[in-house]
Amino acid sequence: MYYIFAFLIFVKFSVAVEDEDESCNSLLQEFTAICFRAPPKNALAETQAFCQAFRDGCKKTLLIVEPPKPADPAKYCAKHRERFRYVCPDPTRLGKYSEVAIEFCPRYQSFCPDEPLPAKPEPFKEKVIFNF
Repeated sequence: MYYIFAFLIFVKFSVAVEDEDESCNSLLQEFTAICFRAPPKNALAETQAFCQAFRDGCKKTLLIVEPPKPADPAKYCAKHRERFRYVCPDPTRLGKYSEVAIEFCPRYQSFCPDEPLPAKPEPFKEKVIFNF
């Protein structure tokens, strides 16, 4: 399953960014609506292209984007703990996913400050599903 980003954001729409194309401010709402969810299967390539073009061309606009605090931090921490332990000791090793990983790690640490960062990546544990 591919996610453009694994996080939600809160955007300050009223802030205008100087020295950047006006279309960035006008497309910001569309960007936040579609680029922070899994893209629809029938529009995967188009969604990825739009989101990447926005990230490449509107870097200053993206600086005004702040992730919100999760409604239930304990649940968020538990849900993403394995990912944090696997990704964050060395997020640059993930190749084309490094940028997303580098954004995830400080966000997770800000929501889950008591979670220690392992010295080396911890592999995901095998999940056992029982079918009765």
